[in-house]
Amino acid sequence: MDYQVVSIQTVSGITWLYLRCDFYSGDIIVHKNDFVMQIRPTHTFYVGRPLDPDDPDDIPNPRDFVTIDNDVRAEIVANIERYVERLEGRQNAPADSRDRRIRSDERDPLGLLSRPDVADLIGQRRRPSPP
Repeated sequence: MDYQVVSIQTVSGITWLYLRCDFYSGDIIVHKNDFVMQIRPTHTFYVGRPLDPDDPDDIPNPRDFVTIDNDVRAEIVANIERYVERLEGRQNAPADSRDRRIRSDERDPLGLLSRPDVADLIGQRRRPSPP
């Protein structure tokens, strides 16, 4: 089953991504769904020495934190493809599973919508990669 990301926005009032997708069997749209994804552009990890939880003065040194970039595109694609896997195993899935209560907008507080690797997901028909 192929899929196509129709739009990517932000859930109104928070920083989560909101995606609308169509799912195809051949050239026919057989299912529509939306996704809310809590994805961050970076992850920060503490890599310093173990801290003593009983000592309130034992605080981490700011140099003991490492920040790495998150592959946002890969995380979006993986979330959708896991959904495709579950969808293909369902009998009688509804044609439209979108939640009309979700409000979205074009705000981009984390800078994810403006990233070329994210923006170019829109409109491309994709086939899930094999497991």
